[in-house]
Amino acid sequence: MTRKEDVVVFSYYDCIIRESDLKILQSNGWLNDAIISFYFVYLEQELFRNHNELLFIGPEVTQCLKESPSSEIPIFLDPLEAQHKDFIFMAVNDSGKSAGGSHWSLLVYNRLENKFYHLDSSSHTNYQPALKLARNVGNYFSPSSEVNLEEMTSLQQDNSYDCGIYLICNLENLAHHVTTHGHLEQVPFIKKDIVVNMRNELLEIISEQVEKSKNQD
Repeated sequence: MTRKEDVVVFSYYDCIIRESDLKILQSNGWLNDAIISFYFVYLEQELFRNHNELLFIGPEVTQCLKESPSSEIPIFLDPLEAQHKDFIFMAVNDSGKSAGGSHWSLLVYNRLENKFYHLDSSSHTNYQPALKLARNVGNYFSPSSEVNLEEMTSLQQDNSYDCGIYLICNLENLAHHVTTHGHLEQVPFIKKDIVVNMRNELLEIISEQVEKSKNQD
């Protein structure tokens, strides 16, 4: 019998949101793959649906990209038409090949510059996982080049549980910046009040999408 907290609230493209995911947002819980994946898809399908130059890669595929041998990277990136994207946004987790992990950060690849940018709300905590991911993805685009990874300064978290919130806030902020300016220079920091309000905003977005899906049925 399915436990009440695991009841499916709704499905959104390839994402499934459950009651347990909503409880994470209603508390100070650490954001899981499901919530972060949902927001990556939401940005792609809603806010930036007219920007085909952007590619949003959520946690499940990013983890495969990070841990797979370089020979298998095309299996994941070819179907996404990654070679035709200018900016690729990736969720980075510090977990290895086994389940787990305790920190999220954001890695962005600018294909035109052949350069990676890493935003970490707990400075340098995820540098090694981000570098590992960048090397695999970089080898796919430019096998003969050394990886070029820049650590960007960003607003830092002041607790142990909001790294996922910072990830998605930075994600949306950078996506807006590149669609406006075409580069990742002089990106303004996210505002702290945006971070503080993001859990409630996510709950509202999910609620809106639930109603939208009901109306389409």
